[in-house]
Amino acid sequence: MRVVTTSLLMLVLALTPGVANAHSKLVSTSPSDGAVLTTAPPEVVLTFDENLLQGANTISINDDLGNVIATTPVEPDGPTIRTPWPADLPAGRYQVAYRIVSGDGHPVIGAFAFELATTASTALATELPTTTPADPSPAASEGLTTRGTPDGPSRWWLLVLFGCAAVVAAATVVRRRRYRRDVA
Repeated sequence: MRVVTTSLLMLVLALTPGVANAHSKLVSTSPSDGAVLTTAPPEVVLTFDENLLQGANTISINDDLGNVIATTPVEPDGPTIRTPWPADLPAGRYQVAYRIVSGDGHPVIGAFAFELATTASTALATELPTTTPADPSPAASEGLTTRGTPDGPSRWWLLVLFGCAAVVAAATVVRRRRYRRDVA
């Protein structure tokens, strides 16, 4: 009976809301995602929704072919990281990729893009101060976490784990009853 009670308790715990499993989320960038600039920005600034951990954050600037122009280790100032824009880059489309360590210790990667136009007449838009970026399309590497939601895959794995434990516990109870019946 104790095994059944424990199994039911584990199932109830699995189905109740737990601590959110959210990681740092990018809330703004400068230049903004998708912007078309007529002049190079003095720096790239990324702001997240929580303070970042020190020591393992980087910003990479890539050209439109995916070639890395510059990769800079950066130290956060609370929720913000920044790097100077490399001098004398030609007009073109650039991607800014980042790897940060969120306040909960999990690495998060992402990217956004903008265009540096040659003249004002070729610019389709101008940069707005700081806006919320569209969902970046990070190429997740093994061991890295992309921006997740509190109800992400880890919650489902927990439910599967507890469900399996309940099945094993029920099978153990049935097996013990059969054994006791056979011995008696």
